[in-house]
Amino acid sequence: MITRGRVEGAGDHDPVRFSFRLAAVDLGGPLPISEGGDSGAIWYGADGEAVGLHVARSIDSHPADVCAIACALTSVLDRLKASL
Repeated sequence: MITRGRVEGAGDHDPVRFSFRLAAVDLGGPLPISEGGDSGAIWYGADGEAVGLHVARSIDSHPADVCAIACALTSVLDRLKASL
């Protein structure tokens, strides 16, 4: 499944350093921003470039506050000494 969202913050999202917080964009119906098993999925920017690696889903007090967290892909690749 492909979902769309908007970045609502970049920085350190405890406990994930160098990360993005993504909130779902309503495309005419309720879609989860992420589901179990999504960890490790690549996040893509509007230009199609890989920008993040999905690591978590965060649910605040209200279902509308569900967001996803991804590590900045550059940080992941640097730590692994890898490239795409």
